[in-house]
Amino acid sequence: MEANGMMPWALGDGEMPWTMVRQPSAQLEVMPAFFYGELLFYCMTLFAAYHSYYLSSRTNVFVFLGALIAGTANDVFFMALPIVNNFWQGQALIMLTPRLPLYIPCVYICFMYYPTVAARRLVHYLDYAQNRKAGRQGRGPLGLLTLAAVAGLLAMVFYWPYDIIGAKFLWWTWHDTDCPIAERVLGAPASSTLWTLTFVGCFAVLVDGCLERRRGGSQGRYRGGPSSFEEESLFDLLLDVPRTLWPVPLVCTPLMMVHMT
Repeated sequence: MEANGMMPWALGDGEMPWTMVRQPSAQLEVMPAFFYGELLFYCMTLFAAYHSYYLSSRTNVFVFLGALIAGTANDVFFMALPIVNNFWQGQALIMLTPRLPLYIPCVYICFMYYPTVAARRLVHYLDYAQNRKAGRQGRGPLGLLTLAAVAGLLAMVFYWPYDIIGAKFLWWTWHDTDCPIAERVLGAPASSTLWTLTFVGCFAVLVDGCLERRRGGSQGRYRGGPSSFEEESLFDLLLDVPRTLWPVPLVCTPLMMVHMT
């Protein structure tokens, strides 16, 4: 079947052997590594959701939801774009479409949420330390660049083992004759791993900018007392997601493509 003939939202035409839900026993019998890999990403996603609201600043709720929305949108966009529509997913426990397993949005959350949260925490701490020493407020001159670099590098380190293991055990496969994925490291295309460096770097900068705009600018970052984020309920935060994060899914993938070009 031609890669261009199956869009990610299509439900199949009878030629593609897939089921929306596969019995765990059947999956464990034929693809045990895939079975445990899916469960691992589901567990890590649940912990990320719990961490974003209960164990850290509630600004991370926006990071979590931004990763879910921007990541899934990126995957759908890449499957619909002929030039990069060169991969096929294996049959997972739960399939949203023949091309999109449920665990894939969880993978995006994991390699986007954890690196971005860690990078924002590090960069904001360094900004605070430098500004306190210099007697000023706001972001340091290299804040955004540092944030993008740290988040991108952490995401690449996180994603690379998954890229190698998934390819080895046929969690997905690529079209072998495409030049952009010809260069491989341990079976995984170098471009498949390196794109996370740019994508998550762009995502971290966009999310950070959206959160600072919502907070009221960098002058309010280090105010004493709880911020407005911490005082709001989960329901209020969810209601504010579209207004706060709308640039992220719209700009993140095009910005990544421009940067890579």
